[in-house]
Amino acid sequence: MTKRKTKGIRAAVAKPRLYIAVEGGIVQSVSSPRPDDLRDLRVTLIDYDTDGMDQENLSRVNQADGSVELASVRDLPIGRTAIVLGRHR
Repeated sequence: MTKRKTKGIRAAVAKPRLYIAVEGGIVQSVSSPRPDDLRDLRVTLIDYDTDGMDQENLSRVNQADGSVELASVRDLPIGRTAIVLGRHR
């Protein structure tokens, strides 16, 4: 959380939060309690687990070491969430 001074009063401003829900190694959803705050953010999933995928649907992805790997690449929309995080005890 950042603090911002407003007319002599320090107000706490919550940073936007992005939730990525994964189950069984598969991204189920991308969401935020305030998706409008993230409208300029683009979420792209790069999945290197390509076993059984149609080769025509794979993209070549340049790696930091100069190599190229095949992966499934897709943009994911950011939806509104009803998730409320709490601490597990």
